[in-house]
Amino acid sequence: EYPIAGVLTMAGSARGGERFETSKLDTVGAVKSLAGTPVLLVQGTHDRNVAMQVSEYIYQEASAPKELVVAAMAPHMFDNCREVVYNAVRRWVLTVFSPGNDGALPAGRLLEEKITILGKEMQLKRGEEEGKENWRCQVAPKRLHKYCNAEDRHALAGLVGY
Repeated sequence: EYPIAGVLTMAGSARGGERFETSKLDTVGAVKSLAGTPVLLVQGTHDRNVAMQVSEYIYQEASAPKELVVAAMAPHMFDNCREVVYNAVRRWVLTVFSPGNDGALPAGRLLEEKITILGKEMQLKRGEEEGKENWRCQVAPKRLHKYCNAEDRHALAGLVGY
């Protein structure tokens, strides 16, 4: 059996709620079951396929070592910043999967918790609240009704990519 040395997701969607948790198919449950395994989440701020909040939530729930790389102004496929995203992913992969690494990282190889902003950091505009900026994907009532029943509400319910 080979240990899982690291988990990487790029603009990755997530699944959760009672149905997925009962079936042990929820994304956060899977990430939590790999406690201590390095996690890298890469997300564009202007992704219309997967809401930024999905990666932020998974990052919040994951145990260290973990890193969230935020590509400012980037859409789902990172069309406008592939090289800088590639370099961030390459750095992480070379650190986690370096020769001789048997899944146990030497102390100091990865920061315990890290958020990296690629590009110009998004600034709050007048009247905006952090985490509720106008550029973020909003909950879609149609998705909320279609995919989530009233008793199965989750922090990400109704967001695209969840």
